[in-house]
Amino acid sequence: MLTLSLLGHPYLSSDDRPLRLSQKAVALITLLVREGRPQHRERLANLLWNTPGALRNLRVELSRLNQRGLDLFPANQPMLELNLPTDLDRWVGGAAAQPNDRLSEWLSGVSTLPLNGLDDLGSPEFQEWVQAQRAMVGEQIERNLSQVYDRALQLGLHDAAQTVRSQVRQLGLRIMPSTPSTVPAAAHFERRETRAHLQQILSSAEQRPQLVLLGGSSHAGHHDLIERCAEQTGWHVLQLEAAAHPDAQHAALLHHVLRIMLPGSPATPPTGDVRPPELTEDMIHVWTLIAQSRQRLLVAIHDVTQLSPSLLSSLHFAMNLRCSLALVLTGTALGGPVTLSSSEGAFDLSRVHQLNLPPLSVKEIAETADRLRPTDTPDASLRRAAQIAQESEGWDLYAQTLIEQPPVPSLRVPDAVRAALVSSMDIPPRLRRALSQLAMVHGPLGPVTAELVVDPPYPDALLEGERRGLMVTAAAEETIYMPAAAYRPSDQDSGLTLISEAARVTLAGLLTSSERRHLRTVLAQHLLPTDPALALYYARGAKLPDLTRLALERLGPAGGAVPSTPPFTVVPPAEPPACATSKWPRVERRTGNAYRVALDDQQLEIMRRGQHSRPPLLRLRWEHVPAGTWRLTARLDVFQAAPELGVLAGQECFALGIRTSHSLELYLPAGAPFSSQERRPALRLPMHRWFQLTGHSDGGPLELQVRALDIALIIRDLSCGSSLLDRGPPWTAVPA
Repeated sequence: MLTLSLLGHPYLSSDDRPLRLSQKAVALITLLVREGRPQHRERLANLLWNTPGALRNLRVELSRLNQRGLDLFPANQPMLELNLPTDLDRWVGGAAAQPNDRLSEWLSGVSTLPLNGLDDLGSPEFQEWVQAQRAMVGEQIERNLSQVYDRALQLGLHDAAQTVRSQVRQLGLRIMPSTPSTVPAAAHFERRETRAHLQQILSSAEQRPQLVLLGGSSHAGHHDLIERCAEQTGWHVLQLEAAAHPDAQHAALLHHVLRIMLPGSPATPPTGDVRPPELTEDMIHVWTLIAQSRQRLLVAIHDVTQLSPSLLSSLHFAMNLRCSLALVLTGTALGGPVTLSSSEGAFDLSRVHQLNLPPLSVKEIAETADRLRPTDTPDASLRRAAQIAQESEGWDLYAQTLIEQPPVPSLRVPDAVRAALVSSMDIPPRLRRALSQLAMVHGPLGPVTAELVVDPPYPDALLEGERRGLMVTAAAEETIYMPAAAYRPSDQDSGLTLISEAARVTLAGLLTSSERRHLRTVLAQHLLPTDPALALYYARGAKLPDLTRLALERLGPAGGAVPSTPPFTVVPPAEPPACATSKWPRVERRTGNAYRVALDDQQLEIMRRGQHSRPPLLRLRWEHVPAGTWRLTARLDVFQAAPELGVLAGQECFALGIRTSHSLELYLPAGAPFSSQERRPALRLPMHRWFQLTGHSDGGPLELQVRALDIALIIRDLSCGSSLLDRGPPWTAVPA
């Protein structure tokens, strides 16, 4: 029996065996099955090809289907029609039996974006059709998940209800249970500063509509922040995903508006077909309904990649209503915040607010983790929070997953995070494939590397990736000027890297295992003459014995061996210092090489989750400190290097370096190998404990340095006469 799969990448299967069909054939079958009524051949051809000779292309595709033995359509019929069972039908049918012991298997059927992979096929009209269908399928999924969640609560199956709720959150959907929930609270983060600012905006929105442009790479964090803020202020909230198809955006907004209208409201939905030319009028109808309802309403549209003319026109109308209305637009996880340019019409800028949801701090993660899973000691709590902050890179969804699925963070990117990253990559398939191939490279990316690994050649892949915010400049050394935490990348740095390690791993995972093995082989062969240590890493990853042997021969007798650990003296643990309070808000800077440096209540956090390569150097520089004794109190909870890659002269890894005008001292964790033959640190730092270092400064500049693959270092006291972490004015100027 033939079955069409819609949940994920569409494909046709026969007796559960996938059939190898062209993308256009699958798109044609999907269109006919979802439409459910006869379609003219000419319309189908124009939708799917949008080129001269579209009808001829359709005939060729139908002929290929016949050659495969798929006699789906009568010959010489001007209209085509197809009715096939789908995996969506089967999944919806399975909802009636849930929750049961196969709940996880049932939920796995909707773990990714429906109708994925069709967005870049055919004409713009077909792409709009795909978006509209995806919105319809999303509502159907949301409705069934809500029913199963409600049934689990009624049966007292709280674990099952929490499993459903977790899946709903990962998909960016909502559940509307009729039964009061007694399920233990899921991981959510307070976000006090951003929430307080949003609540102030809601207060202003009671008099005149306000528009909020909410940035930050955290889809789950945006949803949670808005939901909790609305709950605490008594506002009704509508949260929906941006849709490229104007009809879908209008229909979804209208559907949600009508669900919250007061009983007996005179407002009624528009009748008849809603067509794109009438969209502005239809959206004005929706905003008018909102004004008539006299509700305090917060409308959030998530993952807005661009402001379409129709959405922009309707926002102008909504902002001029006399009602209690707050509009929130959020950007995608990788695409950055939404912006308004001067060419997009005149908004009252006093009612347009730019907010940002910064990466999570160690303190925020510790509070949430302790609330859900208390630990025995403050040290254990801080250790767990630092590890989660480092691995998740401060991203809400990632941190939630690590908190809710203990006990230890792993190097594998969770499926929910991968799915969120893939869905946020609003890029053409060709660029997505090029970036996936570039993601196999461990090190800075340049034109030579791109030409080596990207097949077929794509000369503008790096430029396009940087333009879309998926790649950033990565220098061999980076400097952050303190205490303002000012970071200024240089235009002279030509190396690029992907925006985050989670994004790199996700993109590489889009390749097949054979494709990844092929690229490792290519890279090993290319690097063998110039960098045998890195070539050895690729060769071992591809399981290539001949290349592995050649790389080991070039490295010599000690090739590939991890350096031994020399004798060392361990810095004794210190008493945990009190956390000073500060009136200055948290500030965080992220460098191109994924170092994250944050000042939070006079606590300095240095984090990095890097790709497996030779790490770059980070400098935190104070231009002038007074002469005298300096003191540093800190703790180290994560440190990883890549000693098997070898160390170039002067590029050894270390957890902490302290440079004054006359000396440089380097420190490593106890037990970590140190591969430099030029100098060895005299002291080793204890892990997961506070320690204290002191020294003398003759005055002038002072630098903290870090060179690590992965690190989580927290500094709670750094002083030389007075605190060097105080951000109060006057701030140290950044050199030009």
